[in-house]
Order: sequence, then C-alpha cells, then structure tokens
Amino acid sequence: RKGLIEVADGGTLFMDEIGDTTPQFQSKLLRVIQEKEIRRVGDTATRSVDVRIVAATNRDLKKMIGEGTFREDLYYRLSVIDIIIPPLRDRKEDIQPLVDYFLQDINSRLGTEVRGVSPHAMAVLMAYPWLGNVRELRNSLERAAVLSGHNVLQPDDFPLACEHYLKFAEQSKDDEIVPLKEMERRHLLKAMQRYNYNQKLVAKKLGIGYTTLWRKLKESEKDFNSTP
Repeated sequence: RKGLIEVADGGTLFMDEIGDTTPQFQSKLLRVIQEKEIRRVGDTATRSVDVRIVAATNRDLKKMIGEGTFREDLYYRLSVIDIIIPPLRDRKEDIQPLVDYFLQDINSRLGTEVRGVSPHAMAVLMAYPWLGNVRELRNSLERAAVLSGHNVLQPDDFPLACEHYLKFAEQSKDDEIVPLKEMERRHLLKAMQRYNYNQKLVAKKLGIGYTTLWRKLKESEKDFNSTP
C-alpha cells in the first residue's frame, strides 16, 4: 500500500526532527530525493514521485555532520532554503499573541472558559526562559487552564515560571522578596528609560498591547520623571 512519500506525490511532505533520524533512514531519504523514485515494501517495481520536502530540526546539523551522525550529502540536498526560527526566549514579543492563540484553541478543545492572562502573570511569562520553546508555553497554558479556578490566569497558575520570577526578584534586590507588582513596575520603568519613553516601541518589546501599556503607565505615572 501507499506510504507517506507516495501519498505526498505532487505536494509537500513535512518531516519534523530530521536530526533524530537514523543513518539508514537518511540513506533511503537521500536516494528518494536524488532518484525521485520509491519502492513499496515487498514490491519489486519502482514508482516515480515528485515531492517537495520541508524538514525541521532543533539540533545543530552542521555539528552532527562533524560528529558523523548526519549525512553531509543529505544536509546539502535539504538545505536549499533555510528558515532560522530563534528560540522563544529571544523573541519575547511573540509570547502575548501565542498566549491569545493557544487559549482560544484550548477553550475550543477542552471546553474551558479562560478569558486571558493577568498583567502580573504575563510579566511572569515574559521573564521565563522557555527552554522548551513554544511547546512548553502551550503545555503550561493548557495545564493552567485545566487546573486553575480562575477565568483570568494568575501567576500562581504557572508554578515553574513564577518560581523563576521570584528568584530573579531576589537576585535583583539581594535577599529582599519583591512583590510581583513591584517587580513589574521596575521592569516597566527600565524599559521606558531604555527606549527613551517611546510607548509603541516599549509595548512591542514587552509583548503587550499599546492600551495595556498606557494603563500601566497611568498606574505608575508618579514613578517617571518624564512625561511619556
């Protein structure tokens, strides 16, 4: 019967985590790309296929080539157009829209009724390094939506991120425990000063809406020497 490559004939085949494949699989895939032919398991005849392959990985394939765990010839066959996606910790501005999208999807799938994330919780999420990238963010939101009793998620709904946030607060003020609201205020002040009180740029860098930033500025207006 047809395999995935044959089913994708005339279209696109997405291959996730290509860096985790075995040498045997890499050899077979290379042959398919070069010859544009496949042979079904148990069959003796070859069949022509025309497939566009999109491959993804979170591993360093060039390093793997040097270690002998990934075929160099396959790498250059696949590496026609490279799209490099930075880790989530290097594009914090994506966290807010991702949170909105994932919560909408989670509510639809699981029947939850979470309206959003509180400003304090968003500050916690923005400070977390997200070593598991977008998958970790999605899993954290799904867990919080299922287990939380809040319609608007709070910092304690994200225990790992909250713990990291509090440790960061402790380090920034010796052994003093800084309340989340105060930590958020300090972070906002620092961002405003760094970007010369440009509200649109600050909102983008913090990953929050312009209206949300304006409200926070009004709440903390007394802390600024310059008028935003």
